[in-house]
Amino acid sequence: MKKHEFNILAKTVWKHTPSETELNELNRALDSVADKESFLKEELRLNELLGKLPDVSVPSNFTARVVEAAATQPARRNKLITALTLSPLRRRRVTAFAAVIVAAIIGVTGWKAFEHMNRVETAQSAAVFTEIAIEPDFETISNFETIYDLSQAPEVDNELLTALSQTDTGYDSY
Repeated sequence: MKKHEFNILAKTVWKHTPSETELNELNRALDSVADKESFLKEELRLNELLGKLPDVSVPSNFTARVVEAAATQPARRNKLITALTLSPLRRRRVTAFAAVIVAAIIGVTGWKAFEHMNRVETAQSAAVFTEIAIEPDFETISNFETIYDLSQAPEVDNELLTALSQTDTGYDSY
């Protein structure tokens, strides 16, 4: 038996005159204590010290004070519960505010994901372009006439430009 179990049993015995079974149980518990002598000495010393304490006078209105405190205790608790509960209008405002915060978080997260995907696509496009620019086709490099022709701009056809500017297409010019 543990010491706290023994203490509970001893308190029960001290509160009223013990029955025969309670005394037997207390003696069995006392026999199971490992250091029985020191335990008994400790209990005797504690009883002596408690006996030397002066009697404290209880105020005449002690009972009235306890009853009053007990009566006001539920009122305080009710005030606390009332303070913690929200009115319907305040509850709606808090709910709306929470919804706005959640929507903002979802919006920012979505925007960041969109930006990230754009950056990934841009990086992949740049990688493909870089790959093409680094490794040109051998046939393209060996055919210098094609490269020269691509770099030359065609001559401007002035007759075509004047003919186009004189015809009315029905569209306003910008």
